[in-house]
Amino acid sequence: MFRKGGIVTLNESDTAVVAIAGMYLCYNTRDSAFTHAMQDPRARLVTDASFEASWQTGEIEPEDVWYQAKGLGLLSLAALHFARNGIAFNYYDIGSNIGMAVMAEAIFQQRCRIGNQLFAFETGPNYDLLVRSIEINSLAEVISPARAIISSGEEHSAPREALSTPVTNLTTHILDDIIRSHRRAGAVVKIDADGADFVVIDGLRNTISSMPCVVQFQYCPEIIETYSSSIDALIELGRNCEIWEVDGVRLRSIKSSTLGFMELNDRLIRSSAKATDLLLVTRSVPRIFDMLERMIHN
Repeated sequence: MFRKGGIVTLNESDTAVVAIAGMYLCYNTRDSAFTHAMQDPRARLVTDASFEASWQTGEIEPEDVWYQAKGLGLLSLAALHFARNGIAFNYYDIGSNIGMAVMAEAIFQQRCRIGNQLFAFETGPNYDLLVRSIEINSLAEVISPARAIISSGEEHSAPREALSTPVTNLTTHILDDIIRSHRRAGAVVKIDADGADFVVIDGLRNTISSMPCVVQFQYCPEIIETYSSSIDALIELGRNCEIWEVDGVRLRSIKSSTLGFMELNDRLIRSSAKATDLLLVTRSVPRIFDMLERMIHN
């Protein structure tokens, strides 16, 4: 069993724990992601060791971070902005993989004493690694993992049931229902759905139209065009949202028009990456342009 401050022996020969950036992450050593992670000079392989947190709850002041820190993740800035403006929110990570993003976010929010809940959804084989990483980092009371497909399907089980039984069989849910069941005033959402991001976003329609919401998702027009018109989808989202391109830890302006989205698609299709991240910010976010300006000059 993994536990903070305890001695842990990894029983699975193909599983390893890597300490990096103040977190402990479980990897499948047969996965190329493990090799990539170990190329980071900050990475350290951990075996039969005590897992002690290198951070403390409430150790940093949100106001100091807001005005002084540089290079924060954009969703961390969104979380700070919501907290500074009194918006109770939860964080939803759709496609968590091994959990690097959701755990980094959880640790940051705990350090700032923001005090919200985080939900991590993963359907692939890395789900078990995600759960173990959450336990190792002593974040089980903060992050709720769920093995569930998030889409816009009409048939779905009750959200509460899915979140209380995270290791059940795959189930389809509408994200709107899950967010509504938590009765919070806002939502911060990260989506990495292997090209099906607009399918997930379609399940966020009520959330986007009814509450302050920030959504970061991967945009790959060549994949998206196989099931949806990416231009039409962006135009529809632009009715309720500001749409920006993510440039590392900053925002880059794009033209929120048919021509602007066509130019974006053409650029991505010609590029080697073929994809970029986009940030949706609903116009109901209070002091929205203060937040966007902070992100632009991050």
